[in-house]
Amino acid sequence: MTKLTARQKVALLIVALCVTFSFLCPLQAQQAVSPNAATALPRLVRFNGTAKDANGSPLTGVVGITFALYSEQSGGASLWMETQNIQADVNGHYTALLGASKPEGLPTDLFTSEQARWVGVQISGEREQARVLLVSAPYALKAGDAETVGGLPASAFALANSAHTKSEEIAGGFPNQKPERSQGSQANADVTGKGTIGYLPMWDTTSDIIDSLIFQKSSEIGIGTKTPAATLDVSGKSDIRDTLTLFPKGKDSALNINGTAFRIDQTGTVTFVSGQTFPGGGGGTVTSVGSGSGLTGGPITKSGTLSIATAGVTNTMLQNSTFKLTPGGGMTGGGSVALGSSTSLGLQNCSANQVLEFVSGAWTCASAGTGTITGVTAGTDLTGGGTSGKVTLNLDTTKVPQLAASNGFVGSQTVQGSINVVSIDNAVVGSTDSNTGIGVFGTGPGSGVIGVSVGFSNTAAGRGNAGVWGDTGATADSGHAGVLGTADSNTAGWFINNGPFATVLATNTSPTTIGGFGVASQSNYIGVYGSLSGASNVGSEIFFPAGIWGDTALNHETGQLAAAVYGTADNEYAGVFVNNSQDISALYVENSNSSDSAVAFEAGGPTSSSCLIDNAGDFFCTGSKSAVVPVDGGTRKVALYAIEGPENWSRTLALLSSQMVQRSLTWNRPSAKPLTQTSTTTSSSRPGATVKDFISRGSRQTLSKFANWAVGHQA
Repeated sequence: MTKLTARQKVALLIVALCVTFSFLCPLQAQQAVSPNAATALPRLVRFNGTAKDANGSPLTGVVGITFALYSEQSGGASLWMETQNIQADVNGHYTALLGASKPEGLPTDLFTSEQARWVGVQISGEREQARVLLVSAPYALKAGDAETVGGLPASAFALANSAHTKSEEIAGGFPNQKPERSQGSQANADVTGKGTIGYLPMWDTTSDIIDSLIFQKSSEIGIGTKTPAATLDVSGKSDIRDTLTLFPKGKDSALNINGTAFRIDQTGTVTFVSGQTFPGGGGGTVTSVGSGSGLTGGPITKSGTLSIATAGVTNTMLQNSTFKLTPGGGMTGGGSVALGSSTSLGLQNCSANQVLEFVSGAWTCASAGTGTITGVTAGTDLTGGGTSGKVTLNLDTTKVPQLAASNGFVGSQTVQGSINVVSIDNAVVGSTDSNTGIGVFGTGPGSGVIGVSVGFSNTAAGRGNAGVWGDTGATADSGHAGVLGTADSNTAGWFINNGPFATVLATNTSPTTIGGFGVASQSNYIGVYGSLSGASNVGSEIFFPAGIWGDTALNHETGQLAAAVYGTADNEYAGVFVNNSQDISALYVENSNSSDSAVAFEAGGPTSSSCLIDNAGDFFCTGSKSAVVPVDGGTRKVALYAIEGPENWSRTLALLSSQMVQRSLTWNRPSAKPLTQTSTTTSSSRPGATVKDFISRGSRQTLSKFANWAVGHQA
């Protein structure tokens, strides 16, 4: 046995590595492949079939057909797919070469798993036909690769620098002189470089190996990353310059976009993200619409109309193209009738001298009777009749109303009992041509007219006694109303009363504290307007939109005391004003009189004590104005009292006494005296509390004398 030298052992080791890991010798393998090896075996499979439309009629000419390969006879995702335009003959027969639309033909790895393959055929977008089992011939595609290793001949793995002579082997070694090598066909003996564990090597020069961007961690490969999270993990942009075919595993999605709902499942169904939009306003990218069976007008490439062709829909296209006509009692004929055809129905045949009669709920043949009637005369509200042959009587529709038709009545009608009217439109409509007439008039000891929307309400129980009663049992916020009045340029509802009772009484018994209004009104001008004895002059000169406006034309100088707005309460606030504005006050009071001494605001109690603010902004009170404030960090409190006019206090006191005396002669508080009574007393002796009661008569005289002295002795 010949003993191998060290150099020969190294050479044999390199050959073994090249055969085991073909990527270690890529240059030599590529050079050794014959340029005709890839094209020597055509990767095409001949397939024959018949193209038919949905009705089973053969398709001729150019037909678009989609072929797909499956690993199962039904269900599952396709392993491979292509669409071809096939030429079909007059009978619809065609021959196709599967893989002809792909430059590389059919992938050889489709037939290496020793599993059956099924062909699915879909013609012109119709439902896919039943799959056909491929015979053994297509599996011979892999036979062309039987004599190769990874698609390369065995010669591709011979050492490129092993072309030494027999004499050199006998000498037991290689010559010191390097033999000449052809370009690219021999290994470089001066290979240098270092690698990193996990990275696949690459040649950066003809004599140096460095790390590539491909990193392998266990069974996971990363490109641009050394922490792959999947079998293949690519970090960075990727370009695919030919067809990308996805082979889902089982029911796994073929494509997912991380962090979104977008996916393509194993059947090709696309799930879009919420709010997905498409070019052209969502119109899609359809370039042509053809007209299928029973239609005409196609193909449409820009715009057009598809219509049902004349006689385009045939009975064979219909799931139920016939109907059964069953004759009833006393009739014959009928049977199964095809759409578009006709049949006949006839009367049951009877024997001679018999007639067909309806007896005891059934038609039967009976003997024809004989009678002695010589004539029939039309009676009241009837027409027709006669004295010979067959005669007919009819209602005189000018006198007798018809139940299934519209009728007109002339004159007054009286109906004893109830009338129940059911209609899809207006059940009862009343109208009159008279200016003083009434369209609908109702009278009764309870209610005259009752209008109910969506049934009676629970509140209606035990109520009534109204000329017009409106009620609704509709659910909350449904837009229904018991009584609704509408108008464009007039009053929508008018109520007149001439007695000591409320003209309009609104009661809300709802336990809800918010929204349970007795009266609610909405307007772009004034929500609710209340007037006492007419409108005031001030109200006609000043416009101020308001939810509630109270107004009166009465004048206290005539002896009648009144208020535009009046609020009373026993143990609650008689009036509350609330807003949420930084710039607008919750309550605004104005006296339109031009005098500075005119009182704009007055507040007081049942005694003579009171405070007032005049138009000049001066604040006057009969009592003291004080405040208790904390001092010394809150350890004690000090009462502070205000002294108005610290420099001219004497004049201030004189003006105060003068104004109070003057107002006491002209201002009265409202009294409880009814408005219908007319007072004949003077302004200084009218009943009720007055401003002059702010101070006693003696105190007022003292203040007046002191005021005169202060005016003459002011500093």
